[in-house]
Amino acid sequence: HSFSLPVLLCETQAPLIAAGAVTAVVAVIAAVQVFVARPLVKRAARERKAVELEERKVEMEAARKDAEDALELLSNTIEQNAQREQAVNGGGLVIQRALYGDARALKSISSSSSSS
Repeated sequence: HSFSLPVLLCETQAPLIAAGAVTAVVAVIAAVQVFVARPLVKRAARERKAVELEERKVEMEAARKDAEDALELLSNTIEQNAQREQAVNGGGLVIQRALYGDARALKSISSSSSSS
């Protein structure tokens, strides 16, 4: 958007007065931008980030609570499976090492651990 507002500064044409007027207008606009607009925008962004952080915190707490509830519900099943595996002759299923993730990273891990 643009607008023009002609202002008669003086009746004679003086380049020094015209330059001073332009400089004053630019200085006022810059001062308003630096001292009013930017701090307001930064404050709004900080407040928005704080709200988002709090929302994520609440979501993570809810997810943690759900995971704890699920673990509690599965604890009987886990205990039964552990007892059944221990009851098998030879001790049942024994996992000595389990690796999860990117296959290339796992190869480098397994090659470095086997050479050590």
